[in-house]
Amino acid sequence: MSYYRPASMIACALLATLSAEAYSAPPQTAPAAATPSSQSPIAKDLKSLPLADQKRFAAGRFLGFYTLNGRTTGDVCRAEGVDLSAYVQAFQRKHDAEYERADKIMVASGFSTAEMAAATDANRGRLEEKVRQSMQDLAGALHKTTVAEGCAYIAAHVSDAVAGQSFAQQNPEIEAVLMSN
Repeated sequence: MSYYRPASMIACALLATLSAEAYSAPPQTAPAAATPSSQSPIAKDLKSLPLADQKRFAAGRFLGFYTLNGRTTGDVCRAEGVDLSAYVQAFQRKHDAEYERADKIMVASGFSTAEMAAATDANRGRLEEKVRQSMQDLAGALHKTTVAEGCAYIAAHVSDAVAGQSFAQQNPEIEAVLMSN
């Protein structure tokens, strides 16, 4: 067993927590990454919509997840002097199918991913603070103290960090709607 395995599990748990916390805001903000149960507000919101709106809802939720865990996390860590480009690329590759589907849905609905990114930018400060807190928490779990040290851990453990970020696992009902015909 690797010395880093327990820390890797901590990193995955903290990254999942980041997603859940960052997406717990009202619908006009970034989407939720917590696994919705049939009783969760997200699942209720999703099920209360007509099918076409469910697709847009799912696409918007995914694009928020994608932006936060890809671009925003990479940008925060880059500002701390840590290059997460390998993590960002691996994360994006893992979610290629969902991204393509979400993009098609949003374009068909009259929205582009660029417009979605601009909407996310409106909440950028709050999202960056969530990422900073998550990286700080990760650093603390590793008996370190800085955001940069949390980022450095992710940079050194890309596979573990990416494994901990699965839209399908964290959002099975939303994933099902997003990927359905």
